[in-house]
Amino acid sequence: MSNHALFSPSDAHRWTKCHASVQYRDIETPMSASAKRGAKMHRIAASMLERYLSPAMPKEFGRIGHVMEKYIRDYVNSVNKIDFDKILVEHRVFFGDEIKQSNHNCFGTVDAVTYKHSTKELFVIDFKTGSEAIPATNNLQLLLYAVGCLRRFP
Repeated sequence: MSNHALFSPSDAHRWTKCHASVQYRDIETPMSASAKRGAKMHRIAASMLERYLSPAMPKEFGRIGHVMEKYIRDYVNSVNKIDFDKILVEHRVFFGDEIKQSNHNCFGTVDAVTYKHSTKELFVIDFKTGSEAIPATNNLQLLLYAVGCLRRFP
């Protein structure tokens, strides 16, 4: 299975408006410095969350700037504030059945998902590292992640 789905949640803003756009998804574009920085921040944050929500900055990633470290710590601390029984970090979810497509083509990796069994509360968390504000309400990416999580947490 490919690392990026034909109908990925991160591209939902595009393919829900222009169905033909999925045929151009394989066009290679070089990764920008911002994208590389964001990917590294995601790896560090995932490592911290997987280490039992550790606030300690992992040493194996080398030196990072103070701004990057602050974003990462703020994200991990935000996840730490949620009352949950279960957390999944960098978890692949599938939602093909819900949009009448093959699960082979419809999946994504959510940064963090928390679930509280007693209240049936599900939090879908996407770590954004760019300079552009992304609204959480009516966010197709988050909604598709949530749909994929419903199978795991009915």
